[in-house]
Amino acid sequence: LVSNIIQDGFTLDVNTNDAGLDAELKARWQDWAHDADQCHSEMELTWHQMERLAVQTCVVDGDVFALPLRSGSLQWSEAHRVRTPRNTTRNVVHGVLLDSQARRQEYWFTRQNLDANKPLSRVSDTRAIPARDRDGNRQVFHLYEPQRFSQRRGVTALAPISETVGMHD
Repeated sequence: LVSNIIQDGFTLDVNTNDAGLDAELKARWQDWAHDADQCHSEMELTWHQMERLAVQTCVVDGDVFALPLRSGSLQWSEAHRVRTPRNTTRNVVHGVLLDSQARRQEYWFTRQNLDANKPLSRVSDTRAIPARDRDGNRQVFHLYEPQRFSQRRGVTALAPISETVGMHD
């Protein structure tokens, strides 16, 4: 599935109407994408490796998050890290703070990699990251496949079979 989706990988298609600038930007992209030290916060994965793992994670977990860092690299966070603490009274749905129009305002990441089956008790155990900066640029890249207009998080592709298997257990 991942191989069929990714195939040769996603690439940058630069079109500034300046051939020289297009070539320079494409070369910079290639340099960044093929150098794990530049594109991955842990300096382990290239762009192609990250895109394959991101698709796989979305299929299995339902969603995944990437945080663009000032260094130019991406820091990845798995779905179980975005959670709603029990003691909040704010409009936080599955770890996403929504405004009155259901627009994403913040993503609440656990400070530590906690057991996904254990409750998250305190707001202080999370770190809220604004969805966008003051200029409107995304600060959290949330990868998921929505199935409904009001859906704010992803659902594993295995959910339909899990429900059926549960009924026939």
